[in-house]
Amino acid sequence: MMKVFISGSISIRELPSIVVKTLERIIENKLEILVGDAGGVDALVQKFCVQKAYFNVTVYTIYDTPRFLGSTDFHVKKIDVPANIKKEALRQQKKDEAMTRDCDYCFIIWDEKSNGSYANIRRANEFRKPFKIYFAKSGKLLSNAHVTIEQIERIYRENRGFSAIEVLDYLKQQGIQTFKNSQQLYHFLLTHSVITKIDGTYAPIQDFQHLFLTRTSKGRNKSLRFSYAFLNWLSSELAKNQEVSTNILN
Repeated sequence: MMKVFISGSISIRELPSIVVKTLERIIENKLEILVGDAGGVDALVQKFCVQKAYFNVTVYTIYDTPRFLGSTDFHVKKIDVPANIKKEALRQQKKDEAMTRDCDYCFIIWDEKSNGSYANIRRANEFRKPFKIYFAKSGKLLSNAHVTIEQIERIYRENRGFSAIEVLDYLKQQGIQTFKNSQQLYHFLLTHSVITKIDGTYAPIQDFQHLFLTRTSKGRNKSLRFSYAFLNWLSSELAKNQEVSTNILN
């Protein structure tokens, strides 16, 4: 029996009509549905199956009892996680890896920025599993034949940005090793009046806001993320500094 792994972002609170039609086709073809036990898409898919009285569903969990179980008629599969893995996100990742490995096809309902769904897309590609993605912001539904991993990466970064460590990794790939760690990067930006620090949190100066993506919580900046525009700006600034240093030495 063919198995489809359905996953998606916790931020999604309602299944769009185009997603519903895809789920109806999955049910019509009697595919076994593999789904997680989280909120958001996981819970919505389980509830949809209950509404359709479709119980050819296996809920994967890393716990003795799933966090969300739409029906006791569903199958449950517990994934054992090595005890040395402590971080919750990494523990849940083992469950997603198992579903990707066990399935024949992946269907991802993505808000275009959540890390878990992004990882599932990349993993499906790595495992050579056919996949289809619903892009929640654009409303597009595309298969792996019509979208590249490079395009997925671009969408993810445009909506989520880069962390400071990821910026350093990018620079290393370009052969630039100006900063040994993220603290040096932040110090550079502070001394060049690109960012400031407010209540222990970094925030962009107004003239440079277009270079950053800020995550907020209760109206306050939670963390600073760096955009593609920032990478281009930083590479240009470092090249200018190198040129100035060379001219002085000559």
